[in-house]
Amino acid sequence: MFVVVISREDFLHIPGIDFNTSDPEGLKLNQKKFLWIIRQKEKRVSSSEIARIQGISVRYVNMIWKNYRCDGTRELRKQGRKPLPADSDQIDKILSVREKPPNAGALGIENYLLRDGINIAHNRIHRTLKDAGMAMNDEKKKRQRKWVRYER
Repeated sequence: MFVVVISREDFLHIPGIDFNTSDPEGLKLNQKKFLWIIRQKEKRVSSSEIARIQGISVRYVNMIWKNYRCDGTRELRKQGRKPLPADSDQIDKILSVREKPPNAGALGIENYLLRDGINIAHNRIHRTLKDAGMAMNDEKKKRQRKWVRYER
């Protein structure tokens, strides 16, 4: 008598499908995986099996399936909070402060406006300045270089 022991990684392994590829946006599911879940549920595969393969919760698989059955949605919703529309009064105030003699950046403008009792986030100020062509992205600040941590 032989006993075969299968590790958790190899249990229910599907050849030719690699579900462990990392997503550049940091999301667990992309559109391809989303459609794969719907196809598997149409084949009557259990939610727990699908959830284990995809690395998501059973509840999320059931929610995807319910939305598909009720609404017929076959696409992921955009993640995150919707940006607030820019207020023209705030834009005028930001641009007028920027044109004053000490040409300050977003943080300086934020502090100046806070003294006047106007609370606008410096990220919103920076976005407004970029749209007006008064500021630009700094490529050195774009991403963290992971190898720098180990250099001396």
